[in-house]
Amino acid sequence: MVYETAQGLFRAGRPSTGLYAFLLSLVSFRFFAWNEWHSGIVIALVFALITMSIMRFNDLIDRHNDVRKGKFFATTHASVYALCFTGEALVIIGSLVFIAVYSVHSAVFMAGVWAVGLAYSFVPHWYRIQNIIVAVCSGTPALSASVYFGALEPSGAYSFLVFVALIWVSEVNKDLDDVQTDVGYKRTFPTEMGFTQTVFMLVASLHMVGALCFKHPIAMFQVIAVTLLPYLAWTQVPVLLDSRHLMRTYRAINVMIAGIGVVLYVG
Repeated sequence: MVYETAQGLFRAGRPSTGLYAFLLSLVSFRFFAWNEWHSGIVIALVFALITMSIMRFNDLIDRHNDVRKGKFFATTHASVYALCFTGEALVIIGSLVFIAVYSVHSAVFMAGVWAVGLAYSFVPHWYRIQNIIVAVCSGTPALSASVYFGALEPSGAYSFLVFVALIWVSEVNKDLDDVQTDVGYKRTFPTEMGFTQTVFMLVASLHMVGALCFKHPIAMFQVIAVTLLPYLAWTQVPVLLDSRHLMRTYRAINVMIAGIGVVLYVG
C-alpha cells in the first residue's frame, strides 16, 4: 500500500516532464561553452523539482474535477498529496537559498517561475492566457544559463521561443481531449470557440513554430521544421474527424520535442 501510494505520487509529478526541464535547463549552459557546468547541473535539478511540484499541486487543486475524467488518486490521497507538496516545497526553498549564494538572479528567476506555475491552478477561466502561462513556464529552463551569466544568448532565446510555441500547441490539444469534462469547470479554447475552430487555429499556429525554427541560430532546427513539423500537421487534421486521433498528435509532439533535444545537445 505504501509502495503504491509512493508510486502514484511519483507519477503525479510527471517524471518525463521533470526530465524535460532538467535537460533543457542543462543544455542552456552548452550555449556558453559549458562554463560553470556544475552550477548548471544544480540549477537543472532544481528546475526539475519545480516542474514536478507544479504538476502535483495542479492535480491537488483539480482533484474534484479530475474524478469526472476517471482519475481518483488525488482525491483519495489528498492529505498525502498536501504533505508531499509541503515537503517538496521546503526542499525547493532550501535549494533556491543555496543557489542564491552564488547567483541571486537565478534563484529569483526560478522562484518566479515556480510562483507563476502554482498560480496557474487558480485561473481556470482565463482561457486566452492559461495555456500561455504553461507554455512560458515550460520554456523558461532554456533561459537558465542566460540568467545565470547575465547575458541573453541567441540560441537560448530562440530555444525558449520554440518551446513556448510548441508547448502552447500541446496544451491546447490537451484541452481538446478534455473538452467534455472542462465544461462548467474551466474555460478553454474548445469550450469557448468549439472543437472544429480550435483545430483550425492549431493548424494555423504551426506556422509560428516553423518560423521560429527557421530563425534559430542552430541550422539543424530547419531540418526539424521541414520534417517533423509537417508530420505534426498531418496528425492534427484527422482530429477533426475523430478525437481519438489526438493520441497520434501527442506522439508527434513528443517526437518533435525529442528531436529538438537531440539537436540542442549534438547540433
